[in-house]
Formats: sequence, C-alpha cells, structure tokens
Amino acid sequence: MRFTLFAQAQGVRSDSTESLWATESSSGHVTDASLSARKRGVRPGMQIGTAKALVPELTSIEEAEGLPSSLEKTLRVVLSFTPWIEIEEKDAFFFQIPGERPPLREVRRILEQVNEQFTEEQSIQVGLAETPRLAKALVEWNKVERVQGALYWRVGSQLWLISPSLAGVISGSNRSKSNNFGTKNSGSKSSGATSDSAAAWMSEMPITAFWDAPVKVRERLLSLGVYRIGEISRVPTSYLKRQFGEEALLWTQLQRHSSERLRVNYPLPELVRTWCAEIGNEVPSELLIEIVRDLSVGLADELSRKELGALKIGVAWRTNDGEEHFERATKQPLCQVNQLIAAVESGCLETSSKSSGQLVSVRLYAKDIQPLSSIQLALSQQSPEERRGTVDILRVVRHVNRKFPDAVQMGIRPTFRELRLQAVLEARAGSVYTSRWR
Repeated sequence: MRFTLFAQAQGVRSDSTESLWATESSSGHVTDASLSARKRGVRPGMQIGTAKALVPELTSIEEAEGLPSSLEKTLRVVLSFTPWIEIEEKDAFFFQIPGERPPLREVRRILEQVNEQFTEEQSIQVGLAETPRLAKALVEWNKVERVQGALYWRVGSQLWLISPSLAGVISGSNRSKSNNFGTKNSGSKSSGATSDSAAAWMSEMPITAFWDAPVKVRERLLSLGVYRIGEISRVPTSYLKRQFGEEALLWTQLQRHSSERLRVNYPLPELVRTWCAEIGNEVPSELLIEIVRDLSVGLADELSRKELGALKIGVAWRTNDGEEHFERATKQPLCQVNQLIAAVESGCLETSSKSSGQLVSVRLYAKDIQPLSSIQLALSQQSPEERRGTVDILRVVRHVNRKFPDAVQMGIRPTFRELRLQAVLEARAGSVYTSRWR
C-alpha cells in the first residue's frame, strides 16, 4: 500500500530576512506570515490592515506568482524519495511513500533535510495516515485541538503527526525508540485509547476543523448542535440536502476508510529523444513519420522502465525551410509505442505534407509525466467491500465465457486511433505477404 503524508508549511511564501512580515494577496488578505508574526496574532485570511493594527512594525509583501523558492527546495527533497506528489497550495502538498509498514525512516530523513533548509521563521507540519483525506485531517485538526490517540514527534523544529490508526500498528518497543530522533518529543504520552480503525478517530474531528465546508456552513452546523464529524450522521439526510445541497450527502461518508489516489501535478523533467542528420546527408520530409516511429521505441522503453506515463506528446523538427512542431494532450497517461505513434502520427503527416524541405533534426518529447498505477496496485488498495465486488465481477465473467467463449473481455479498451493504426499495420502486413506469394 501507499502511505500518504500531508505537509503544510508556514513562512515559506517569502524569502524576506526580516522577522515580522506577511504576504498580501491582490484582495488585501494575508496569505502567509513569519512565525514571529504568527505568535503575535497574525493569521492567514485576515485583512492586511487588521494584521498591521496587531503588529504595527509588520512588513507587508506582495505575493509573487508561481511556487515559492522555499517550497521548491522542499519538493526537491521529497522528489528524491518518491514521485507521487500533489501540490494543493503554495504552502501545502501531499506525497505518498509505498511500503508494507509505515515509512518512519524515510519521513524522518525528509524532515531532517527540510529542517536544515528552513530558517527560524519557517516551519512545516506533516501528517502521516493511510489516505490523503486522513492525512490532511490530522494537520487541520491539530490547528484546533490536540488529536487524541495520535503520536506527536518533532524532528528539529518540524512537527510530525501520526494517525491513531497507524499508531496502533507501531509496536510499543518501536514507538519508544522512534519517539526520539535525536530530538525532544513534543507530545505527551498517548492516552492508550487509540482507535482500531480510521473511521473511529475521524468521527471525533471537530466541525471547526472541517476544511471542506465554508465557515458559514460550520457555524450553521454548530447552531444545530453538531460539534463532531460523526454527529453529522444523526441529522436526517433530507434535512442536510435541503439546507446544504447535494454536497452535504458526502459529509456522512467522511469516516469511511476508502482508497484515494493523488492527482500528481508536480512537474517532472520531460523525456526527449532526438535524431540529427549528418551534414550533407539530409533526408526528405516524407520520412518524418518513420523517424518518429524509431524514436518512439526508445521513448516508450524509458517510460515503461520507470513506470511513467505522459499526458503530452510532441514532435519538433527542423528542415531547410524552417522549424515545425506538433503537440497533443491526452486524458490518460501514455507509455506504449503504439500509443505514442497514434498520438502524433496524424499531426506529423498533415504538417510534413506541406513542407518540401530536407529534414535536419527531429525531436520527440514527453511532457506532464505521471507515475503509473498498476492494476495490481489498485486492487491491493481496495477496501473489503470493493474487493468482494471485484470477485463477484470476475465470477460473472468466468461464468459467461464458459458458456460463450471470449464473449466478455476485461481490460483497457483501445481508442479509435489505436484501432485505426492496428488496422493499417495489419493491412500493410497482408499486402507484403500477398506480394511475396505472387
């Protein structure tokens, strides 16, 4: 399985060397502040004028576009351990580390490196749990009150929380050894009443820490006497739907321990394959698609070897007449040779037919690279209910195929482009076979 961590940093949206500063959005609200300013009452979301009234010597800084440099350094550290990273905000992100047991050693090493990079006005909180929602719940809950049953560890100045359900996985001896990573344990002793399941401790999260609901909705729930997430199920479903809309129906399922996947969006370096003609030996532009097919073999091999897929495939080529390029975006990550060729073949044929020059160089590249989720891994992350459903489907498929052979097939359905390419290749193979016998 993959263990998920949610990290939220403070004081990273500016590289200011001053001790009292706050970044300001275009609407005049505080988006981030140094630790010294936070200790004096400055909080994200408040008006910058209110923040300066609390701290007259506060320096306001206009927030820059793009990811802050401090967060970029942190993401590079995490990227050296895992490619599964999803950036949620400019100071918060998810990442997953696979393993059979909680990745205590890997997380400790990450936080040690981050602690060395951060200044005294910067910090990070990391929550370790089974799913992204549970990991974020740890950090959000800790902003309101202490999470009962969770483990509180410190690596330098950085706070690390472990969910109550995972705390039960860690044995007593390992817990006593792991509590001291060369630093002082910031939390008190656990109450011992750790939950046996993720649903148990998630149901005790206060409504004021429920990040999915706007502030006014939380206040409305509090007025109804709903103070914990688990108490939402006591409210009639019809009343929830009438007062808060269809979205409220999902709140009653928050405690369910279901598998979630990250939407990996941290850009990885693009993969490139190039071809260059020797000086004086340029080739006709009609051979572009043949060169692209040769380059696709090497690119697909590298993608498959690294278990990656690309959401954008492009070709750029240079002729005596100038430069041309073609790029296509796809909904599903591509990693196979036929998929890469089908993505760019039509564009290359259409564009190259308009040029009569000689090819000098060709560049095939893959962008928006995403780690691939294997079918076996997806099945291993299923809940018991989902596994029973999968077994039932397999049983039905075997029963149908026993009576009607190959009537039902399970797998990925090929796209129209892949089917067309396959038909073209089969037609070519048939024509070559016929010409030989003539």
